[in-house]
Amino acid sequence: MKLPDEKELKYLQYEGSSMTEIKIGFYKAFTKIIDYYFKDSCPELLTHVTKDLYKEKGVLMLTELYKEHCK
Repeated sequence: MKLPDEKELKYLQYEGSSMTEIKIGFYKAFTKIIDYYFKDSCPELLTHVTKDLYKEKGVLMLTELYKEHCK
């Protein structure tokens, strides 16, 4: 994932997750990833993530939400 104000890509990975966990309950792991990576730079980002938005746009919503609500 590359955010607008960064030169490098972020590779978001939840330690301890496996392909099975990602397929079955990835939304919960996804929110933990967001909390971990953005707790200092944009803590309010997680408050805008919903299951419906995740189902509609997937992980690509992060860039949009970051542009709208961070920095």
